[in-house]
Amino acid sequence: MGYFELIRQRRYEEFCKIYREKAHLCRTMPEKYGDVLPGNYMYALLGLGKCAELIPVCQEQIQLEREASVKFDRSSNYFWNGLSIACLQLGQYGEMAEAIRSAVKAAYQDLSRTESPCLMYWEAVIAGDEALKKDAKRLLRTRLRAKGAAAPDFASARFLLEKIGEAELRQELRLIEIEALYFRALAPAVFSIAVKRLEHGDAAGFRAALEEVRGLYGQNPIVTMTFAYYLAELRLTGSSGRFFP
Repeated sequence: MGYFELIRQRRYEEFCKIYREKAHLCRTMPEKYGDVLPGNYMYALLGLGKCAELIPVCQEQIQLEREASVKFDRSSNYFWNGLSIACLQLGQYGEMAEAIRSAVKAAYQDLSRTESPCLMYWEAVIAGDEALKKDAKRLLRTRLRAKGAAAPDFASARFLLEKIGEAELRQELRLIEIEALYFRALAPAVFSIAVKRLEHGDAAGFRAALEEVRGLYGQNPIVTMTFAYYLAELRLTGSSGRFFP
């Protein structure tokens, strides 16, 4: 069993302990510690709701990427995404906007390059940042001009721009035949549904959709590899154990 299995089982504290003790062995003993990675540590901290602790972790990894970008841009959106979520949860909206704006410019992103723009849209709605939402819409429109934009990978982007509705969004995702990929796409899609409901003033519908995202774990724990799952948990419980939009 790899150590990422601890995250799949939501044994976040155990993973954090192993990371702090063994992360330095990741490269020298990859057969045993190959998945004791900063990115998985980020997931564990998000799962624990330790957003203040996560911020310097993300900042350190971002700096390492900068230092590695001597000849080629090796930046990724991964830790920028995590940083923006941590800032959102802590109410640091200016820092959140700065982080997610950096995420969408990163060289390495998901294949459709829609993950960070969708996250930008979610955060803009939750934080009430109209300028950021405008930027997110512009980016999503640009992404939808790409070749292959009719694929299910772009379904959440189309939904956020109101080109399709909830039923169509769910129907498109059912075209994904591999179960793990289906659930990895479903979690952010349902979170997008939650955000649209919040945007239209439906706080109860927002919460119901967040609960649906949370419930996906019981169907397939692969959702622990999505930012949407952790963000849903964070918005449902917060750092004080209470729900807040």
